[in-house]
Amino acid sequence: MDDVFFIAKKILSLLVTPVPLCVFLMVIGLYFQRNRSNLGKGLLVFAVLLLGSLSQPQVARWLSQPLEARYDINHQVNQSGCLIMVLGSAHTDNQSASFQQQLDDAASARLIEAVRQYKMGPGCQFVVSGYDGGYLLLPHAYVMAKAAEELGIRSSDIVALEKPKDTIEEAKALLQRVGKRKIRLVTSATHMPRAVTVFESFGFEVEPAPADFRARDGAWWRLSADNLLTSQRAIHEYVGLAWLKLKPSLLTEPSS
Repeated sequence: MDDVFFIAKKILSLLVTPVPLCVFLMVIGLYFQRNRSNLGKGLLVFAVLLLGSLSQPQVARWLSQPLEARYDINHQVNQSGCLIMVLGSAHTDNQSASFQQQLDDAASARLIEAVRQYKMGPGCQFVVSGYDGGYLLLPHAYVMAKAAEELGIRSSDIVALEKPKDTIEEAKALLQRVGKRKIRLVTSATHMPRAVTVFESFGFEVEPAPADFRARDGAWWRLSADNLLTSQRAIHEYVGLAWLKLKPSLLTEPSS
């Protein structure tokens, strides 16, 4: 049942994110355009304008800035015995590359920031998380753990949570592993507001350490896939925050 809910949630998320939505509108527009329908033309024009707008730097910044501005870069020294929790992202199965090179941009940025946080206090635990996506050879947590070792983290300090599929499952898994305690939470800056909401709901005392800041200035006419990705990530987070408000029952502690 949990797997069915997870898949349904992912499908719903895809339908409200820009690229899949624009492609869907274009397909519908082309279908109606066969009969030279004004509706078909309207859908095609709207989809193209939406895609172009979200690829524009000022729009991408306007969407992502409110999320990224919630928490500053964390320069606070960690106390002895601290716990660094690095949320998962994605990786590839390129076996010819190092583990760090297999990480996507978000995962790499999160890991680098987490290593910096680890070095700011003695005796910290370094927790990584993420499953295999249902098709990869290795769990994301395993690749993150090995990449952390490549960056100098002691293997004895690393804890890998290889089952969680999303932020809520990551919080539940960490709660079952270490109980309620103070954590230094590392994730992308756009994702941090939702991540803090989730982890605090499960009783953690969260010290945010955002990474992967994407809100940037640029010439208005320079449309790019990078800007589109920034817009898409921001919209995904707004949808996620709204979903948590609509379904507060999701933020309930697992039964022991």
